[in-house]
Amino acid sequence: MAILTESGRVAVAVHISEQPLHMAWGNGNVAWDTTPVPPTPSETDLVAEVGRLKASSIQFAVPAQNGSIELPEGNFNVSATPTKYLLLNFNFGYNHAVGQDIRELGVFVGTVAAAGVPPGANYLTPDQVENVGRMMVVERVPKFTRQSNTQQKFTYVIEF
Repeated sequence: MAILTESGRVAVAVHISEQPLHMAWGNGNVAWDTTPVPPTPSETDLVAEVGRLKASSIQFAVPAQNGSIELPEGNFNVSATPTKYLLLNFNFGYNHAVGQDIRELGVFVGTVAAAGVPPGANYLTPDQVENVGRMMVVERVPKFTRQSNTQQKFTYVIEF
């Protein structure tokens, strides 16, 4: 059986980094509040999306025991050269999805805005999306309610 080489993984990461990347968040399912249901690799979309944001920054990263970027899966440092690790930051604004209960998150590649959406619009509601693209990462989180005095920030490292 053939294997994907390390340089092949870097090539995939480089290609993905050049595409539109968005993080979507959604209401999910109220039943998850009492009986959490973990996501599966076969999922292709969120259950109840409320909006999506274009990545605030896309960089390459390397694992580092004492790295300056601390995530649940380990520490990382930014890399000036391409690696198989993509570091994605999403900084949602104060006015995004205010009052919504959020239970699910997903990172998508290839989102296409609908006709009539102003060029450069970074936050899209479901009615402003022509094509959601492909979901690369999905996460279920304990419910939190969006507040107008809070700016949500999310950081992901995706390994290819």
